[in-house]
Amino acid sequence: MARGELREETGLAATCMTYAGHLFEAPGYATQGCHIFLATGLQRTEDDREREEQDLVTREFPLSEVERMIREGEIKDSTTVAALGHLRLKGWL
Repeated sequence: MARGELREETGLAATCMTYAGHLFEAPGYATQGCHIFLATGLQRTEDDREREEQDLVTREFPLSEVERMIREGEIKDSTTVAALGHLRLKGWL
């Protein structure tokens, strides 16, 4: 399922998908959560976006740039920030 989502949303295929864990998005408020994977060996393929997602743009960033974007408030999505922190704490990034 994660491989399919990666390809559908980004047009990327991974040679390896490593499961990192599960995080709740709003514990105490909801039971919804997300599974975190580290995708490596990425190759560009065709995406399979739904009509509402056709304007989605993907770009590659160095980790240092992503961290800067978080520090400076350009990336504010809590799931992204939590997943990055989780991967860092595991020593995977």
